[in-house]
Amino acid sequence: LLTYYQGLSRTIFNSRKAKVDTSGFSCELKKVVPVDPQKIYPEGLTEYSATVKWIEPFVTQKPQTLNLIIQVWTDKTTRDGYLFACVSPQERKAEIWQSMQNIRDSFYRSLQK
Repeated sequence: LLTYYQGLSRTIFNSRKAKVDTSGFSCELKKVVPVDPQKIYPEGLTEYSATVKWIEPFVTQKPQTLNLIIQVWTDKTTRDGYLFACVSPQERKAEIWQSMQNIRDSFYRSLQK
C-alpha cells in the first residue's frame, strides 16, 4: 500500500516536471473485524483499516492523511480475488463514508444475484 502511494505521487509529480520526496510517506495497516449487520459480505472476507500519510499530488501538493477501509476476499466458486477499498482524507464520521459504504453494500448485494 505504501509503495502504491509513493509511486502514484512520484508519477504525478514527475509528469508535472516536479520532484517529491516520498521517503517520509507512511502507512499504518491493521486487520479489523468486519461489521456486517445486513449479512451481505462474501464468505471469507478480511477487512483492514489503514491510514496513509503522503503528499497529495493532484490538487494541493501538500501533506495529507488518507483514511482507508480495505476488504479482500476470494470467490469460493470462481476463485477470483477481489479488493474493495473506500478511501477519503475525511474522518470516518464524515458523510462521505456512509455514501461509500452504501456503494459497497450495493456491490455486495449484486454479487448475491
